[in-house]
Amino acid sequence: MPEVISNTSPLQYLHQTGCLGFLPSLYSEVIVPVGVVRELTVGRDLGTDLPIVEKLPWVRVRGVSNERLLPLAADLGQGEREVLALAAAAVRFLSIEPLLEDLGQIDLRGIDWVIVGGESGPGARPMERSWVVSIRRQCRRAKVPFFFKQWGGVRKSVTGRELDGRTYDEFPRIAEGAQPSRAERQERLLRAEALLREVA
Repeated sequence: MPEVISNTSPLQYLHQTGCLGFLPSLYSEVIVPVGVVRELTVGRDLGTDLPIVEKLPWVRVRGVSNERLLPLAADLGQGEREVLALAAAAVRFLSIEPLLEDLGQIDLRGIDWVIVGGESGPGARPMERSWVVSIRRQCRRAKVPFFFKQWGGVRKSVTGRELDGRTYDEFPRIAEGAQPSRAERQERLLRAEALLREVA
């Protein structure tokens, strides 16, 4: 079963309707950002009937490890911003643009995708083929998808994006497989409906 990242409102409404316990039958784990836990705590302190999610065995409270991932949207609460940041961090990738030197050995553990490209525009510095091939070779060994964006240069439309006679447009499997199949979605819906009938 997949995991899911939850904001405050679904947890509140499921708790208040007695349906919060359905989540572990639909998801292997529910990830709740620290900001959402804070919002629930404040709500409880103000007298609202809200769950203590950090005590549930199928909930994992997680903080945002990189504050730069937090969206800068003034109309979002902290919990909503952290949900978006955690969802964005679901695919860990290296964007090596512009590639300006041989990077040697790269630690690709925990990396889902590598994007490589040369510098473009006026004053663009050159990128050597051997640097790109080295990264592609390391990605092959580590089974990490490799995306070659461009050679770059002052006239990038002329230099193109082919490497050794082909383009590399690989994408991470995580992004492709994030959506459950239609059959899985139907099965989950049937389980949720059965659980709702039990409560009614």
